[in-house]
Amino acid sequence: MKLQSKYLQAFSIRTVQFLVAAFLCVTLVFSSTVSAFAATSQSTQGEVKLSEIEQETQEMTRKTTTPGLKETQAKTRKGINGVQGDANKSAMKKPDNSSGESVEEKIEEGLDNLFND
Repeated sequence: MKLQSKYLQAFSIRTVQFLVAAFLCVTLVFSSTVSAFAATSQSTQGEVKLSEIEQETQEMTRKTTTPGLKETQAKTRKGINGVQGDANKSAMKKPDNSSGESVEEKIEEGLDNLFND
């Protein structure tokens, strides 16, 4: 009887080990495939601006001289910066399109709660 329970115990431990290993493998495979489906943007959404940036970069590398100050300032004035232009300008977080409390307001509220209680 002792011999049977010993083999039964060893069998159940190996079964549990196998099940844990199988669960971990399935979890790893699942987590790596789900991240690919998590993207919400279309793959061609940023392609146009990227092509423009690439073309401009190639033109700059073909030049033998570096751009002057006036040329650089003119490009920078067109958008966010000289390289990015106005790409993703609407997606940037600014006070105009952001909501919620600022850090200062949260600190003041926390200090008020701390000292007024």
